[in-house]
Amino acid sequence: MNVKGFLMEDNHGKEFLVVCEKPYRQPRKVFALRGWQRRRMVPLQCTEQELRQITGGVVMTLDDLFQSLRTV
Repeated sequence: MNVKGFLMEDNHGKEFLVVCEKPYRQPRKVFALRGWQRRRMVPLQCTEQELRQITGGVVMTLDDLFQSLRTV
């Protein structure tokens, strides 16, 4: 099974897509953060502080998801 990504929305209604990509010439997959708008990915345009907040929120949300899956 392959994970293509997770579509997430913050408290302000802004949507983000966490995508799973396999970088060129690397054996493992890497997760990347993209903007999401009208069913397409768009570049994220935000400050460094905003990016840290977004990334922190994504990490906490995914951690909650995986924790809940362990109890099933």
